[in-house]
Amino acid sequence: MKMLPAMGGLLLMIQASAAWGAINLVNSVTIPLKEDDRVMGSLKRNFLIYDRSNVALYNQQGDKIFSKVIKNNTKPVMASNGNYLGLVTYDTRFPTALKTEKLEMYEPQGKFRWKLDNPAANSFVIADDGAIFGIEGVEGMSSARIHMFDPYGILVTIVPISNYHSLLVASSGKKFIIDKARDGLEVYDSLGNLIGTAPVSRTYVFDKDDRYFATFFNGEFHLFQDQKEIRTIKSSEIVIIDMVINVQANLAVLMASKRLEVFELTTGKLLWEFRLTEERKWFTSLDLDDAARFIACGLDINQGTLVTKEKRHVEGYLYLFTSNGKTMAQRREDYALWGVGLPRGALSPSAGVVTLLTREKLQQFFIK
Repeated sequence: MKMLPAMGGLLLMIQASAAWGAINLVNSVTIPLKEDDRVMGSLKRNFLIYDRSNVALYNQQGDKIFSKVIKNNTKPVMASNGNYLGLVTYDTRFPTALKTEKLEMYEPQGKFRWKLDNPAANSFVIADDGAIFGIEGVEGMSSARIHMFDPYGILVTIVPISNYHSLLVASSGKKFIIDKARDGLEVYDSLGNLIGTAPVSRTYVFDKDDRYFATFFNGEFHLFQDQKEIRTIKSSEIVIIDMVINVQANLAVLMASKRLEVFELTTGKLLWEFRLTEERKWFTSLDLDDAARFIACGLDINQGTLVTKEKRHVEGYLYLFTSNGKTMAQRREDYALWGVGLPRGALSPSAGVVTLLTREKLQQFFIK
């Protein structure tokens, strides 16, 4: 392993690889994280590292392309592709209040785009096309309102919601799902029109083609096309942590804490599964590249929650499967700082790069 000199907190590492079967993982970039650092974004393209005083945007090559000093009462929000960055400033010292002072939007290179003063919404979601969804209210609130803006900050419409619990926006920005808990799901178009409903679900995702979305509840997977159910699949698990679908590749991947299931969408056939037998190891994240060649999973073994911080030992893993389940690579990391939902593994859209995030560092690997 050869380590190049540090540049602005970024360590570039080359000739570090680990191979299992036909997959070779070559470590290309390592970014150390401080204890207060958090990472925002899907890790697929651009991603943001931030704390209470600074935000820094990196590209997939690990280059810092934008940084800005922020205040304690400012919180970042970003599209999953990293192409749109917003800074939400609240009128109190920390970003916990319902009253928002302003929303500022930036391009990836740091160019200021526009500002919205005193928006009624107190939290925001940005789609990959730059459309903005502002939420006036909080999860579990009896009533809320969704403020829909175009990529230029022009208000399109306001959608009143009863029994609001959460919001999921398609990457296209053309559709979104409102979770109403025991009242089920509601599907809206880009103009705020209600176009469909779905039964109660604890897990739900859009396909990259937003004509399709999937839900999971109580052991059953449901696939919808244009808001009409076209497939039901029975899982071996009653509860799952995450799932991903790729209709073009005809795949659905379901992840429970101890099991990974891969189904064929058109037939509902279980193609393969992978079960964790180690008692203290569990899945923490799931991703599938756009071409459906690989499945990336983060795994965690926390061996120190009940001991002093100095004696804690945590193991994190990256498992990388070929989508046919015939080959698997794994990468182990040892670290001291435990984080809920970590490690996270994410694939670039072309599957040429896989990213592993822990509380201590972010690493990227070329898949060979």
